[in-house]
Amino acid sequence: SIKVESDVTIEGSGGDQTALADKSKDTTNQTLVMNNEGNINLRGENSIGIYTDNGTIQNKGIIEITGSKSAAIFAENNTIVSNTGIIKIGNEGVGIYGVSYQDISNVQSYGDGSINITNNGMITSNAGEKSVGIYINNNNTSPTSVNSNLDLKAGAIDLSTSNSGLGIYANNT
Repeated sequence: SIKVESDVTIEGSGGDQTALADKSKDTTNQTLVMNNEGNINLRGENSIGIYTDNGTIQNKGIIEITGSKSAAIFAENNTIVSNTGIIKIGNEGVGIYGVSYQDISNVQSYGDGSINITNNGMITSNAGEKSVGIYINNNNTSPTSVNSNLDLKAGAIDLSTSNSGLGIYANNT
């Protein structure tokens, strides 16, 4: 498990940066937990705040990813996401991006391809265009594929400052 405490800030301004990343090849249970209670602030293009493959992501803090084409949270393959914090995204950014598999032709032997996202926090865009609050793509084509879930009980998505912004994109969810 990795935990960013409330008094910790991770920041960067270069492109292609990732604040926290890990994957678990454990086939019996999800042992990987990424927990942010602090501040993640990345300003470069193509950056990722938190990436997890076959684990759990919990955001209770602030993730501000303002570089173009960046994602605050990137969840893949049997990952559970819970956002009760604040996510701020920039031009063509994504607040929470969930996908069964990045490469459907090379499916991992661990995890089940599910994506489960709960947003009880706030996702906002700071400017630009084509920002997406939550993008969830269940591209699992296995005959035993499982459902992915999106739960929006108390959260909010405000992309009013993004031209052509999209609150939620959901495929096979």
